[in-house]
Amino acid sequence: MINYKMKIDCQNEKVLSSDLTFVTGDVMAYRMTFEFYEDDKPMDVTGCTLVVRAKRADGKCIEGAGEISDGKGVFVPGNSMYAIPGELKMEIALCDSSKSYVTTKVIVAEVIEGIGAKNQSDATEVSVFVTLLSQVQARIDAVNRLAEESIPVRGEDYWTDEDKQSMIADVLAALPAAEEVAY
Repeated sequence: MINYKMKIDCQNEKVLSSDLTFVTGDVMAYRMTFEFYEDDKPMDVTGCTLVVRAKRADGKCIEGAGEISDGKGVFVPGNSMYAIPGELKMEIALCDSSKSYVTTKVIVAEVIEGIGAKNQSDATEVSVFVTLLSQVQARIDAVNRLAEESIPVRGEDYWTDEDKQSMIADVLAALPAAEEVAY
């Protein structure tokens, strides 16, 4: 899967040009990850929803839902979004919990014709599968981050003073008293 990563600053221009290229005939081949900023500072997108509306070169409009995961918007476009060669305009809408727009941006991309590809506009969308796949990928990314953060550093003392005192007290309590044991 090709992963396009984009940073969107809510204070910048509405229409963004891009170097995104899709190929007709590709099946569930793309994943778009959006990081939202406001004045160059990462935005808190907790509780927000992501909606993507696309207008193909033939004029047909298609809508899809993304998800917010780990502070980023993730969207996997369906096959029909890039089934027709030409210009593809995608409106990226970030909405708050009351469904009000936080920001909308239009990204202009290009769809090129695949070699031997036929029109995929009638292809069945597998949105449940795509959503599940996206969620699984987000969880894998989260687990990998946790694993990287939990690698101990050689020579680093991770015991607190309370831990050390507790271990000493446990060892002393486990030693037999001199009166109880004959040597």
